[in-house]
Amino acid sequence: MKRKKASLKDLRNDWWTEAKSAIALSNHFQHHIVALFMAFVHDGKEEHRLFSGFLYSHFNVPMWITAGHVFENIRQIEKSPTVKITKVEWLDNTLQPPHGIPLDLSRIHEIRIDERGVDIAIVILPPYYARLISANDNNSFLTERMWHKLSHAKPEGYYIVGYPAEKHRLTKRGDSRNLFAPLYCVPMNKIEDRPDEYPDTFWGRPGAFYGKIVPTLSISDIKFMSGGPIFSIQRGRSNHVRYYLFGVQSVWLKSKGIVRATGMETVGAIIDEILKHFHERQKQSN
Repeated sequence: MKRKKASLKDLRNDWWTEAKSAIALSNHFQHHIVALFMAFVHDGKEEHRLFSGFLYSHFNVPMWITAGHVFENIRQIEKSPTVKITKVEWLDNTLQPPHGIPLDLSRIHEIRIDERGVDIAIVILPPYYARLISANDNNSFLTERMWHKLSHAKPEGYYIVGYPAEKHRLTKRGDSRNLFAPLYCVPMNKIEDRPDEYPDTFWGRPGAFYGKIVPTLSISDIKFMSGGPIFSIQRGRSNHVRYYLFGVQSVWLKSKGIVRATGMETVGAIIDEILKHFHERQKQSN
């Protein structure tokens, strides 16, 4: 007797909250994720940071997107008189220093916004870095098609995707350093805004995405997942999973397990304005 082929439609309604589902989907989502790795010496102590972010192409203009406060942190480390930076790299889904793409922070320029609930940083990738990142066939840029028709989405759940600090491990062997940092898909349910609740610095932000984490994974702190994408997830036809890009993770209320992200409609409108001025400057320079 032939064994019946497993079908997604036969899964439980909460299938997406299970650890095995999150792990399986992280193996797919990783193609969109590129982290920024920094190693430095601060007051004689070796430290490292791994900042979450993702690849995005807006009408064929390649970008790296993260949270505004994330890039502010990057610049603070870069400019600190008590810090000596030893390495800065783009790390794709292989996450294997020293095999990342060396990054000169002076060669990239970000548009950073962190006010009134909008918390994003957008880096239009210079051709040199865009080529190096694209040279890895495993890397894949998200596009505007992933969020332009969110009304068509029928989410069963949502994920924050990134590299939580509590899972970072930097090992030493001689002069070399190896980073172990698994990519996590943290499941959550979307919730409505609560503009009358405390703290008022968190709630009541038009266009923001709010979600409550489903505590099914062995993770207690999502610190350093800021800047990662928020994906919806749903079962589609032909036994496939579909996902949409809903936002950029920004901040969370740890005591309540509630997060706020900048919604993609807001991000997209900002990018449109950025590119409008970008193309105008290009025309003027020509």
